[in-house]
Amino acid sequence: MKRQNSDGNIRKRGLHCWEGSVLIQGKRHYVYGKTPNEVRKKISALTLQSDLDLLNSMSDILLSDWLNQWITSYTNVKENTLSRYKIDVEQHITPVLGKIALCDLKAEHIQMFYNRMIKEGMSAKSLKNLHGVLHEALERAVLINLIPKNVSNACVLPRVKQAEMHPLQGDEIPRFLEAIKGDTFENVYYVDLFTGMRQGEILGLSWDSISFDSQTIFLYRQLQRSRKNRGEYYFTDLKNSKSRYIQPAPEVMTILQKIHDEQIAIKNTPGTNWHNDHHLVFVDKNGHNISCMTLYHHFKAIAAQIGKPEMRFHDLRHTYATLSLQTGANIKTISSQLGHSTTAFTLDRYGHTTDPMRRDAADRMSAYIRSITDEETRN
Repeated sequence: MKRQNSDGNIRKRGLHCWEGSVLIQGKRHYVYGKTPNEVRKKISALTLQSDLDLLNSMSDILLSDWLNQWITSYTNVKENTLSRYKIDVEQHITPVLGKIALCDLKAEHIQMFYNRMIKEGMSAKSLKNLHGVLHEALERAVLINLIPKNVSNACVLPRVKQAEMHPLQGDEIPRFLEAIKGDTFENVYYVDLFTGMRQGEILGLSWDSISFDSQTIFLYRQLQRSRKNRGEYYFTDLKNSKSRYIQPAPEVMTILQKIHDEQIAIKNTPGTNWHNDHHLVFVDKNGHNISCMTLYHHFKAIAAQIGKPEMRFHDLRHTYATLSLQTGANIKTISSQLGHSTTAFTLDRYGHTTDPMRRDAADRMSAYIRSITDEETRN
């Protein structure tokens, strides 16, 4: 809800008279007093009453109108997130619930709507996202006193199943490395497999992020494809808006150095059509950013070739995480490299991969117990 009131102007009109003016809903109002403070209080009273009147006038606002106003005035999210909000509102919520007055909306309306969405095939995860949009919009309406409570709190959502991971295991890793040889995106796959970067992070990786001196990579942004604007690509913050350093294996830095040298050679070749304006590490033959869909099709072909057609590009990140755990890397280091908010999340996500580690620990404890038991027996 935008308040269209100015802060007011105060000026002296006579020996013992002060005048104040304030613009309220496009109309200028005047007040008078013996002191500037008295005039200021009258202006505050006028604007407060205007806000109360505006709130009262919105008591019968339709849910559809409030959702549009919420998106316009109260959201501060990334472009693709905002686009998803609009899709959820325009394609799902408004057609079913939009004509209900905000003050008349009940939990029963929302629950029936959710049940219908599930029955029509919406996934539990998509419904959770949709609920998040509606819940946040209603929460804001509560905060500005449009409604007394958020009725969506009473709704029951289906349990969201964690997306199944398909990391490379055992001999699948060397088979994958063999399969990517000669592929256009061989270096993308290799670096991602041994750094665990998200797809947007590796496609948005630029040379200013890489220090060959310290052998580190500084991640501070990612490349995303817009849901609007003809699918144009743009840079945005990382997923959790926190930049991070990662220190890859020397073999990864060797690959990056080779790519760097090759790009310089291409750039300095007379007559080249090279346009790497954003100084990206991974580009197509002309220096432009790599298309997500092109990368997807290449990767799926390789996944099918090694007998894992269900594997996604993101599973390279999962592979890195499981490899790191199985090779004994410190959990805090792994969590930091992956950009997770807490080590608890990392363990929750990949805890099942530590089963061999737990068995190994149990075996070592068993060997210790046997050793001290044998010693007691000898004594």
